[in-house]
Amino acid sequence: MGKALLKSQKGVALFAAVMMLILCSGLGLLAFHVSTTEMLISNYGGAELSTAYLAESGVEAVIGWLSDPASSPDRPKFESLAASGCSRNRDETDFSAKDDLLNDVESGPFSELKEMGKIVDLRLYKSSKTGGFCTVESRAKNGSGAVKIVV
Repeated sequence: MGKALLKSQKGVALFAAVMMLILCSGLGLLAFHVSTTEMLISNYGGAELSTAYLAESGVEAVIGWLSDPASSPDRPKFESLAASGCSRNRDETDFSAKDDLLNDVESGPFSELKEMGKIVDLRLYKSSKTGGFCTVESRAKNGSGAVKIVV
């Protein structure tokens, strides 16, 4: 009877070894998948953050142009805005940056930020807050497709 028991257990060690190999391989693949997903999330988060900084730089540029109209791309317009404030709504803006200003990556006002992406829209219009001066809206986009709007 003891001999029959030994004969029926042939291959059990091989089966256990194959099952352990499958289990370890599965855990390794799971770890690889999780780490690559985390890396993609981290890269997108960094791209979104740099796009937010780029959009904020557009807002800062317009605020600088309001405080120093001589440095702006449209001096007479910014001198009148600095004196009287904004009067138009979001659809009919007081100032909207032209494509040639935004697309000039060699010598335009945002040329030093070209590695981060580009500002695709820049507007200045009446503030929605009572007694507010102006609202500045800046939309930026980077090469990986992240878009950020700062108002």
